Amino acid sequence: FDYRIIADEKAYIERMFYEQSRQRERYNENIKLLNVKYHDLKHYVTLMKAGKAVDGIDEIEKVLSVYDSHFETGNAMLDTLLSEKKIYADKAEIAMNVIGEAKDLSFMKTSDIYALFGNAIDNAFEAVEKYEKEKRFVRVVVGSDNRLFRIRVENYFDGEIEKKAEDGSPLTTKEDKNLHGFGIKSMKYIAEKYKGNMCIDLTPDLFVVSFMFPLG
Repeated sequence: FDYRIIADEKAYIERMFYEQSRQRERYNENIKLLNVKYHDLKHYVTLMKAGKAVDGIDEIEKVLSVYDSHFETGNAMLDTLLSEKKIYADKAEIAMNVIGEAKDLSFMKTSDIYALFGNAIDNAFEAVEKYEKEKRFVRVVVGSDNRLFRIRVENYFDGEIEKKAEDGSPLTTKEDKNLHGFGIKSMKYIAEKYKGNMCIDLTPDLFVVSFMFPLG
């Protein structure tokens, strides 16, 4: 037996359980937010029916914007995940943009889609939340060309990370070093599982995690 493979599988499963727990927490937060906004909207409608003035159309637009978080990339699982992330991003005042289509992502299991994108986007959110509002942006680019499916997740980066692990990935400075650090390993594991590769690029103002998978 190759005990290293068994250890990697065990660590991956543990990470999946951790991710599922964290995703459930954020899902519950999003549901609570939607419920609050739903009641806010009902309140505004009641006031308008009664002919009473509402404090600015901007407030109504803010409520409605929460429901305008649906994405149509061509992959139902990814759309659901991105919609959940967008709700969280709006709440945290993070500008989240998604570009491209993912109809060719059907080769990947839904659990791996959730883990791969969930890790990459959550890490990007956590990275930018410490910055001022104008620097809080996360961009997700997906698409296929020349029989390759490409994924790119980028966020603002101030260039402070200097130390790297042996595999070239940046070392985490978070308290949960084992779990957060394994987030990078988990993504790399999924990339290799589908015969793809993962690359991390750091520039003075951008952190980019990209993946490339062969199609067919």
